[in-house]
Amino acid sequence: MIKKFAIKHKLKKHFKSGLVAGSYNAKVLFLLEEGKFCKEEIAVAFTESFGEAYKLHFINFTEDHKKKKEFPQNYFTKTDFNLFGQLKNEETKTLLKKDFEYLFHFYEQENNYLNLVAAQTKANLRVGINKVKQDLVHIQLNLKEKNLPLYFKEAFKYLEIIKKSA
Repeated sequence: MIKKFAIKHKLKKHFKSGLVAGSYNAKVLFLLEEGKFCKEEIAVAFTESFGEAYKLHFINFTEDHKKKKEFPQNYFTKTDFNLFGQLKNEETKTLLKKDFEYLFHFYEQENNYLNLVAAQTKANLRVGINKVKQDLVHIQLNLKEKNLPLYFKEAFKYLEIIKKSA
């Protein structure tokens, strides 16, 4: 209960101070909710639309502690946050210190743990599916029936327009 309150409080502080920008460095971060989206399918669909010039990074949130034990560098759970809402997972903290050109959110329901990680990420442009909190993204796109190729095709179109106008 206290942890949930602390997470929500930290999230509000991030919204007040604004999201941190990254740089145009061809690095992309994907935040995934385990079991809802497939990392490999996302990587293939992204590469088809954006090309192979980007270095892809993934952070997965899971409720399954066995999954985290198998792949500690790729997963985080609720237990990776302390009582004050601070992230304890060193691999995830290291990744969050990097700058990213794009951040893509892939989770279908409100998840304060993923939202807090997203708020702490340094990314120039943030893209989310229509169920992601609007304060965390610059662009929200509707993902119908998990049609990832179409989703990334549309994202590419909008992000290119934004980059040209910046």
